[in-house]
Amino acid sequence: MFFNEKGQAFDVFKLLIAAVVAVVILTLLLSIIGQIGVIGENDPGKEGQTIIRDIATKKTTPSTSKKVTFKNGTSINSSGIAEGSGGIVSEDGICVSAGDFEGQDNWETANMVRVTYNGTAAKTVVLHAICDVGKKMADGVNGEDYFERYDPELGSEKMPNVSWSDCSCVNSSYTETCCVIAVKKAV
Repeated sequence: MFFNEKGQAFDVFKLLIAAVVAVVILTLLLSIIGQIGVIGENDPGKEGQTIIRDIATKKTTPSTSKKVTFKNGTSINSSGIAEGSGGIVSEDGICVSAGDFEGQDNWETANMVRVTYNGTAAKTVVLHAICDVGKKMADGVNGEDYFERYDPELGSEKMPNVSWSDCSCVNSSYTETCCVIAVKKAV
C-alpha cells in the first residue's frame, strides 16, 4: 500500500537541506551587499541638490534631507549643488558647512563652498538647509537673529562653531536667493 515510503521521507529531508542552504546563501549575500553599500544609497551631493531644488522657492522653510552617507573623501560643494538646482540658485548663493561636525578632525570646510569628510569609517548624517534673500538673513528680522527665528537648528545655540556671516551670500547687499546647508547628526 505505501509505495516507496523511504523515498518520500528522503524528499522531505532534501527539501529541508535546500531551505537551510538557501538561508545560508542569502545571509552571505546580504552581508556582502552591506559591505559594498546598499543599492540606492543616498549620495550627499545629489541629496543636497534635491533639498535645495525643493526649498529654494519656499523662503524661510527649513528642510532636512534623507540620511546620506559620507565615506572617506566624499565632498559636497556649492558649485555642484547649484548646478543640480536647475538654475534656481547660483553658485554664489549657496553656502555649505560641516555643521554639527565643524572643527572636528575628519571634517574640512573650505570657505563655506565645500565640505569634505576624511574619516576612515563611513558616516551617516543628514543635510539641513534653509533659503531666503541673503540680505534678510544678514540683517535679521526686527533685531532678531534670522537663524534663531526661522531655523534654530542652524542657529548659534545649536551650532556654536558655525558663523553664517562668513558665507558670501549672507550679507546686507545680497538681494538674491541664498541657501545655507549644514551637515547634521542623523537621529
